[in-house]
Amino acid sequence: MRISLKPNDVSEPAETIAAMRKRRGGSLLNVDRVLLHSPPMAKAWNDFMGTIRGDLMVDARIRELVICSLAVLHAADYAFGPHLAAFRKLGGNEMQAAALRDPVTAVGNRALFPGLDRAILALTVEMTRKTKVSDPVVAAIRTALNEQQLLDLIGLISAYIMVFRFLAATGFGDSEGCPE
Repeated sequence: MRISLKPNDVSEPAETIAAMRKRRGGSLLNVDRVLLHSPPMAKAWNDFMGTIRGDLMVDARIRELVICSLAVLHAADYAFGPHLAAFRKLGGNEMQAAALRDPVTAVGNRALFPGLDRAILALTVEMTRKTKVSDPVVAAIRTALNEQQLLDLIGLISAYIMVFRFLAATGFGDSEGCPE
């Protein structure tokens, strides 16, 4: 870890820590303990990621499909397992779970993933690997999602790209568990 962890019993800033603990079900995760080195960053992150995880119009199964794909694309093995378990609980099957270990190939897997899933996987891959997303990729999603759902999906993907890059830069690894 490149930035030390604040102690588990850190108490200031009290309001931010209380909000973090509430969002996490009572405990602080290691990412929270790193973020607390910058109280403004900790507050903003908690507020933003709380919205991303809980308030967007993105189906929970799709959210986990996206996060699993991003975990692989960012070599964040610590996040893949927990999010894959969530994907399975939300209806993903074992064959889909295995295929998500290679999201680039999964984009073309018509046998395992319906059209919308493949389009979302394609968007996730393009947003991770390129700065510009192709019109055909967005068009394939537009047929199934309204404007808010599309915007929320793009926001979800963008947020988790940020999460995985932040975690990589701060030195998170397998020993820290799934931090977000």
